[in-house]
Amino acid sequence: MLTATQRVRLLSVIGVALVLPACSTSQAVVPLATDTIQVTVAAHGECDLEAARKIAVKRIAVETVRRGFDAYTITGSSSRSFNPQQEYTARLSKAGERSTALDARAMLGTDWARIVAAHDERSCRA
Repeated sequence: MLTATQRVRLLSVIGVALVLPACSTSQAVVPLATDTIQVTVAAHGECDLEAARKIAVKRIAVETVRRGFDAYTITGSSSRSFNPQQEYTARLSKAGERSTALDARAMLGTDWARIVAAHDERSCRA
């Protein structure tokens, strides 16, 4: 027989297991040129268009660092609200090449190295 504390813990674990699959994304990164990528994020379940946008921008920052660049400029975007999906085209650059480019590491925060290494492409949490 489970104690009250054990029952609460078990129900918490089951609850988390049920919620996680309800909020996921599918992501695609397409290289368009050596310095240009297109990122598409389709949100599923509990994720909405705003979550898809945040995830897409974070994915651009992650891909910028992974591809050996420092900054990016979003050059195009499109979205679908009936099936939450966000698509961005971004031009990647080295530090100092474009004065208006966003610093990828700054966008990811001080823990950027861990985020780049462990980026979960299925989560709807940006």
